[in-house]
Amino acid sequence: MKFPMKSSTEISINSDKITVRHLSDNVRDIFYDNGFYLIFVTNGTIEFSSESGTADAGTDHLVILTPSMSAHICPNHKDTRTTVVNIAPNYFDSLPDGMLMYQQFAKYIGRNGLPLLRLLPENSHSIYSTVALFNEQLNNCQCYKTGILRHICSLLLLQIAETLHSYEEESTVCLRHSDEIFRKFKQMAHEHYSSHHDIAFYANRLNISTTYLSRIVKRTSGRTVHAHISELLMAEAKRLLESTDMDIKAIADRLGFSDQSTFGKFFSRSLGTSPHKFRLKK
Repeated sequence: MKFPMKSSTEISINSDKITVRHLSDNVRDIFYDNGFYLIFVTNGTIEFSSESGTADAGTDHLVILTPSMSAHICPNHKDTRTTVVNIAPNYFDSLPDGMLMYQQFAKYIGRNGLPLLRLLPENSHSIYSTVALFNEQLNNCQCYKTGILRHICSLLLLQIAETLHSYEEESTVCLRHSDEIFRKFKQMAHEHYSSHHDIAFYANRLNISTTYLSRIVKRTSGRTVHAHISELLMAEAKRLLESTDMDIKAIADRLGFSDQSTFGKFFSRSLGTSPHKFRLKK
């Protein structure tokens, strides 16, 4: 039996702006994808389903989703409450402590399969206290809003990294050189994906070989350099097709494709339909 969500709060963080949304009580299930999500179950239980499998998550459980993952959340109890922190991927990549948490998360996923963990009693209270610091009143700060927000995000990510680390007795909390290279690659990709689609550009900027960069990105994220860049290109292409009246040739030019035909083939390979048909469906 499906129950409505008693109370679900979603906190969205994008650059230096916070948006807090309270979902209505009649919401019975939610689908999350294309973002970095921290889903805290603060009361009751949920059914969590993803490509990795299905599991029940109870009070003080945390679901972590990266942009390449998706999940379906359904309440199992009438008093279920969740708090969701949604950090925009490009903002997450700019946080100095994001990669440290990602490193611990990748190890945890490698051992456990599901992106689901139970917060330790000694850590849960402090983590929830940090989450409570995210509120729309921060948007009214005039001078130090950016710094305040970044520090709160870093504190939360480090607290979660500490919890993840506690599940790995022999893991190290030191950020390896390869992890730093991956973080810098992600930052550069967000800045240059529309003008540089080739791996050589990023390898040259990082003063390493294309082979070494390919190996680091694949080992760290499980995905290729091309997949990371394609994901950014597709997200922006869909946004431009959905929310602007730019013609397809102009979109192709803006995203750095040599011509409209090349863009169309890329889009069709990625989504299974042409840019024109995608726009008509919206």
